[in-house]
Parts: sequence; structure tokens; C-alpha cells
Amino acid sequence: CEGMDLTGYAPYVGARAARCSPYRSILEAGCLVGGGPDHPVTDMDPLHAIRIAMENPVESERIDCEAGLRMFTCDAARTGFLEDRKGQIREGMDAGLVLLTGGPGTEGPENVRADTVISRGAVVYQREEAT
Repeated sequence: CEGMDLTGYAPYVGARAARCSPYRSILEAGCLVGGGPDHPVTDMDPLHAIRIAMENPVESERIDCEAGLRMFTCDAARTGFLEDRKGQIREGMDAGLVLLTGGPGTEGPENVRADTVISRGAVVYQREEAT
């Protein structure tokens, strides 16, 4: 539903457009949802994907930032049966680390930015404005 007010879908699916991407309902039903890009159809940036889910055009289906981060970390590892190796920051895990400005419960989703990315013990990205 990225950037859509659902009117783009309505001619094709009618009132069912309002059920587009029902992430909150799926999560509340207890289903496991792992986030990941559908590249090249969608942007590969996980923060962008989380923002889209937080800004779902159907307000009742919006998720919060914490649920989005969980979808793209520990829950993504669980969907791939890799929770014993990925999805957590602790000794022995194949973990990268992303330091964010903002985060769960802070401001709007547009204000969450990656400041630093660490992979295999090395800083692979540092935002210039980050302090």
C-alpha cells in the first residue's frame, strides 16, 4: 500500500482494498511475520518498509515501530529457522548492529534514521550528521 490512499486499488478489488496489508490484524492473531524486502518490486531499506507498515492507509492496521523492528530482526530470523544464529545481539550470534536515531515510541517514523551500521565487527556505514 506504499504511498496509496487505496483509491488506486479500488477499481480492481472494490471494498477489499481496505484489507490491504493487514499487518496489525495478522500480528494480533498471533501469527509470526518476518519482514524482508521484495526487491526489485520494493525498496530494500528495512526502515522504509517499517515506515510503510506504520503509515498503512487503513489506520486500524498500522503497527508501531517496535513491532516493525521485531518483524525485521528476531521474527525474520524465526521465519527462516535461523533464530539460533540470527536476530539477537548476544555472544555467538551472526549479528550486525544498527544504531538508530529515534526508535520505538519516539516521534514519528520519518524521524528514525540509521546512524551507524556494524557488520562482522567493522563499521560499514556512518551517517555524516550522526554524533
